Amino acid sequence: MISAYAADNNATRPALADCVDAGGPGVTTDNLAAVNAAIDAATGAEANTVGEIQGIVDNVTDAISLISAYAADNTATTPTLADYAVAGVTGVTTDNLAAVNAAIDAATGADADTVGEIQGIVDGVTDAISLISA
Repeated sequence: MISAYAADNNATRPALADCVDAGGPGVTTDNLAAVNAAIDAATGAEANTVGEIQGIVDNVTDAISLISAYAADNTATTPTLADYAVAGVTGVTTDNLAAVNAAIDAATGADADTVGEIQGIVDGVTDAISLISA
């Protein structure tokens, strides 16, 4: 099922149980959408073994961990546009990346360790920028 979704995004989107059953530890309800987006971006040939699927999952969880680590310690690696995209976070652009990273830095690691929490921080930044720009 996962390989079919990678090959054709019109195929049935993998559910959490599908990812777990395929040997994808690290997939949670919080990061499932980001994992599915990463699977969709892959080709079927890039997601047809347990190792390849785990690699996709690891990329997503690593990106989330990197962002959370920056929130916990601003001497950690600074998140990039690609990190936010791989983590499944939307709304981060080259124009607001510095502001987003400043907001992530102002958070604690525990307040930025899920896609939902990170997305909430980004949404706050984009909302503030929209108000200022209006």
